[in-house]
Amino acid sequence: MGVRTNTVLSLEVGQDNSLDDCLFERSFTALLDTLDHAVSQVITVESGTTNLAVPMGDVAQARLIYIESDLEIEVTFGGVAATGAIVDGAAGTYPTGFAGGETLNLEVDNGGLVSCSFDAADQSLAQVVNRINACLALNGQAPVASDNGGQLRLASTLTGSASEIDIQSGTALAILGHSIGITNGINATPGTAALQIQRPADPSGATAADGVLAYFLATINTSSVSISNLSATANARVRVMIAGDLVTTP
Repeated sequence: MGVRTNTVLSLEVGQDNSLDDCLFERSFTALLDTLDHAVSQVITVESGTTNLAVPMGDVAQARLIYIESDLEIEVTFGGVAATGAIVDGAAGTYPTGFAGGETLNLEVDNGGLVSCSFDAADQSLAQVVNRINACLALNGQAPVASDNGGQLRLASTLTGSASEIDIQSGTALAILGHSIGITNGINATPGTAALQIQRPADPSGATAADGVLAYFLATINTSSVSISNLSATANARVRVMIAGDLVTTP
């Protein structure tokens, strides 16, 4: 079914063209005025990256999405990639001041309780990381401890709800900046079939016109957006503008 309109949209190369909705004669400025909030950002999507979640800031429900990329990308709406359990320490103290015998008891991915006892020599964060990973190795488990900006990170190697960091007890918790609790990963959720955004073809026959970007503009209702870089060798520079509602529509 077609919609007829007597509104004429004229675009000229190199001119300051005002893009208006041909049917409702509503400018994009007027459209943005009907929405609660908008966020604009430039994202670097590294080569081979799949399902990189686009931060939506204060926008809980997107209504208008604009994407500009210098490479071909795929965009998925509504889907979220599975995540793994990650627990970051806060205000951990290094050097630790351990006298020896301080403990950390945790279970990773339901692999059994691991009791880790620190030595007086475990003063730096690097030494703490090595001690925890060594304790896990003795139990036949993969390393999970690492340095995240000067604080102790515990990260499961699994993804989805089966991914779990369970900190059960320990006299070293306060010094390490951690507390008792269970953190799980999140299962992937299905989204739309990925939409491939391509660069326009060069009239001379090349597959991608040099200096011509790929664009996508649409009104769409979604609570998440993810981007995949189709190139295995080059990073994509992507500009994203998302406008929508601050709260999800019931």
